[in-house]
Amino acid sequence: MKKLLLFLLLATSITTRAQDSLGKRMEVYGFVMVDGGFNFDQMNPQWFDVARPTQLPSYKNEYGTNGNIFFSVRQTRLGFNFYDVAPKSEIHGRFEFDLFGVGANVGETTFHLRQAYIEYKRWTVGQTWSPFINPDVAPITLDFWGPTGMVFYRNIQLRYSAIRNQHHLLNLALERPGATADEGIYQGYIGLQNVKPLFRYPDFSVEYRRMYSKGFLEVAGILREIGWRDIADDGYDLNGDALARGATISSVYQVTKNNTFKAQILYGCGIESCMNDAPADIGVREIGDSLSNRPLEGYALPTFGYFLALEHSWNNKLSSSFAYSNVIIKNSATSLPGTFREGSYAMANLLYYPTEHLMCGVEFQYAYRQNQAVLNDFIESSMRKIQVSIRYDFGQTWK
Repeated sequence: MKKLLLFLLLATSITTRAQDSLGKRMEVYGFVMVDGGFNFDQMNPQWFDVARPTQLPSYKNEYGTNGNIFFSVRQTRLGFNFYDVAPKSEIHGRFEFDLFGVGANVGETTFHLRQAYIEYKRWTVGQTWSPFINPDVAPITLDFWGPTGMVFYRNIQLRYSAIRNQHHLLNLALERPGATADEGIYQGYIGLQNVKPLFRYPDFSVEYRRMYSKGFLEVAGILREIGWRDIADDGYDLNGDALARGATISSVYQVTKNNTFKAQILYGCGIESCMNDAPADIGVREIGDSLSNRPLEGYALPTFGYFLALEHSWNNKLSSSFAYSNVIIKNSATSLPGTFREGSYAMANLLYYPTEHLMCGVEFQYAYRQNQAVLNDFIESSMRKIQVSIRYDFGQTWK
C-alpha cells in the first residue's frame, strides 16, 4: 500500500512538472506610435488623422478651411496573449486595444477594444477578425484606416476551423448581426420613425484559403438577414427583410524576393458595414403612391470594391508600399443629394528601420469622393495629406 501511494505521488509530481514545462505563459506586445502631418484639403475634423473618402466634404467648405497640421498617438496599441498548453490541448486567449476613438468616442484619444477572444482546439469565441475579411492582405500603411474598397472589420463570433494545416484553411462562423440604413429623402418621415430593426439570425461567414510557396489565394463570403418591423398601428405596412450577401477574392503573391503583390476584389448587397469605408447597407425605394398602405420598401444596396498594392524592399532597412483602392455604391433613387456614391484611395510611402524595433516613415495619401448626382451633375471632393510617423515595437514573454 505504501509503495502504491509513493508511486501515485511520484506520478503526480512528474505530471505536474511536465505540464509546467509545456507551459502556462503570457505575452505582452504592442507599440507606441506618434503621427504628425499636414492636410492640404478639408477633412471631417473628427477624422483628422486618417484618409477616409466618406469623411470628405459633401458640399463646398463643409468643414471650413484647407491646410491644417495634425498630431496623434491614437494608433498606439497594447495586447496580451495567454497560453495554457496541456499534453492534448492548448487554450489561447487574446486581449488587445488601441487608442483610436470611434462610435460615441469618435475623434478622441481613448480606449478602443480591438480583440478579446478565446481559442480552444478548433473553436474560437469572442471578438476578432471576421472570416469574411483577410487581414493578411492589408497593405502596410502609416495611415490607420487604409484602402476604402477593402473588407476590414472585427466582430463577436463563434468560429470553427474545419481545416487548418500548412496548405489549406477553412473557417466557418456565426457572427453578431447589425446594419445601417439610408432613409434618403424620407429621413424624418413620421412613418419611418416607427420602424425598428429586427435581427433574428446571426450572420454566417466562411473563408477558404489555399497556401502556395509564394503566397496564397483566399475566397470568402457572408450571408446576413436584415429585418425591420413597423410597430405603429397606423394603416401602413412598412415591414420588410433583406437578404444581404457578399463575396471576396484576395491574394498575396511574392513576385520577386523584394516585391510582394496584394489584391482583393469584392461584390455584394447590404455589406457596406462590413467594409473599411462605406456607409449604409439598406436603402429605401418607392413602390406605391402616398395613398397606398405600403408606399416604401427597404432593400440591400449593391456595392463593388477592390484594391491593389505593391510592397517593395529597397534593402534591409528601407521599404515602400504603394496602393490604390476604389468602392462604388449603387444608391437608391431616393437618396439625398450629397450622399456618398464612390470613393477612391491612393498612398505611397517610404519606411526606414534604423533598428529591429524602431520604424520611421513618411507617406503621401490621396482620397476622392463622388456624391449622389444633383440634376445629373455629380459633386466631387478630394484631399491630399502628408503623414510622418515614428513607431517603437515592444514585447515580452513570461512563463
